[in-house]
Parts: sequence; C-alpha cells; structure tokens
Amino acid sequence: MSVSAPSRRFCGRDFSQEEMEWIQALVARSSFNRYQLSLRVCEHLNWVNPAGQLKGMSCRVAMLRMERAGLIRLPKPVHRNSNGSVRASALQRVHDKNLQFAGSGVFLWL
Repeated sequence: MSVSAPSRRFCGRDFSQEEMEWIQALVARSSFNRYQLSLRVCEHLNWVNPAGQLKGMSCRVAMLRMERAGLIRLPKPVHRNSNGSVRASALQRVHDKNLQFAGSGVFLWL
C-alpha cells in the first residue's frame, strides 16, 4: 500500500502535492499577473465548470488563500479593488491614525 502526499483544499478543490509544487514554480518563475496565472493554472489542471469554462475566479481566490497560508507569493494586483469596498488593511491604517490623534486631544476622523 502506497501512501500519497497530503493534499490541500482551496475553493472546493483538492490540490495534490505535485500540483502545489507546479503552482509554486509557475508563480516563482513567471512575470504573469494574477489573472494570467489563474488562466495558466486552470488550463494545466483542467479546472473547469460543467459548461467547460475555466474557473478563473475560483482559481484566483484559491491562489490568494494559498498566499495567505504562506504557500506562494503572488505578484502585486494590477488593478485596485473594483467593487468599491475598502480593504481591511486600509481600515486598520485609518483606525491607527485616529488613535494617534485621540491621544493628543485632537480628533481627526478620516
């Protein structure tokens, strides 16, 4: 009985150790942006929906979660968040600035 390497699950898909190594190598050696990376990963892994279309958004979310887990290092986003919401890191910076001013007796709410 052979023991296979553990797989990691992201966005409803199990990624084998070999697949993770391939993704890590692709991200490390390429100059692709996140969108281009997701298309390459979907094509290589045949990650498609029932209609046969590449699951690019699911792949981008999975790669973002891989990055947050410390498994890969993605390139910086080309475009800012287009849904109009403020990212948590931006909210934290505003909160930190508000705390700095609050200690001085001056209140500035950004």
